[in-house]
Amino acid sequence: MLRYIGFRVLQVLPVLFVASIVIWGMIFLVPGDPVALKLGPDATPLQLESAREDLGLNDPVLIQYGRWLSGVLAGNLGISFANELPVSSLIAERLPATLHLVIGTALVSLLTSVPLALLGVSSPNRTLRMGVSAYISMALAAPSFLIGVLLVYLFGVNLSVLPTGGYIPIWEDFGESVRHLVLPIATMSFFFSGLLTRFLKSSLTSERAAEYVDTARSKGVSKRQIWRKHILRNALLPGITIFGLYVGTLFAGAVITESIFNFPGVGRLLLDAVRERDYPVMQGAILLVVVLFLVVNLLVDVLYSMLDPRIRYAK
Repeated sequence: MLRYIGFRVLQVLPVLFVASIVIWGMIFLVPGDPVALKLGPDATPLQLESAREDLGLNDPVLIQYGRWLSGVLAGNLGISFANELPVSSLIAERLPATLHLVIGTALVSLLTSVPLALLGVSSPNRTLRMGVSAYISMALAAPSFLIGVLLVYLFGVNLSVLPTGGYIPIWEDFGESVRHLVLPIATMSFFFSGLLTRFLKSSLTSERAAEYVDTARSKGVSKRQIWRKHILRNALLPGITIFGLYVGTLFAGAVITESIFNFPGVGRLLLDAVRERDYPVMQGAILLVVVLFLVVNLLVDVLYSMLDPRIRYAK
């Protein structure tokens, strides 16, 4: 197991290197001049040129990339163009909010999708099965931003029972923190739970028709044990892969949700950096999303190998 983990970590390193090149190159596609935006319309050409020289923007591209990469390896993500604060401190300040949002979304999606998938496959009530299918269709079809706006209008504006924005750390006030997280988590988990329910429902249907189920039934194994020890366990294994992949994408998808609810997370920080042409913050935030995505998928691979004894990884 340790050898496999080490091998997977080594596989991640070249991916990170390629990702760093892509992240660095993308900033040159962003229109606008961060120096002109920072100094304002009254800045003279001499002032603009002096500011670019101070920021190192006049250096060759390879030198700029090498300087940035060496700083990243040393734990220094640079200094923000907009407020002249360390990028690492800006991200560290926003990261807890995004982690609470993503973890909450993942838990809610998991706790809702498994019962719904079981209900959609094993329930003798045809109406309930059709209701699960309708929920899946709506969840996959409705845009997240539309769900967020509707939830804000219904529960925040019309009923006034939940806050429409902001964030309170969970260690400061647990109750208020949960209240501020309800609407953002509901917005993000609606699609995720529908996707996971659809996949688990398909997997459960396939496993229920497998030959080993008929064999267990012929041996007198109870229906409850067949579902709990055989069908559900085997159906959840492929679902772990989908769950891990989409949890990784939640960090990137949080940009829209954080914007709707004025949520002070990394996604909102990235959006503000794009508006202000703040290259160091953009690079640091995107790099963090890539790293978190790779870490989540690495953990999923390790968990998959632990749960499925049939898997044997090559040396």
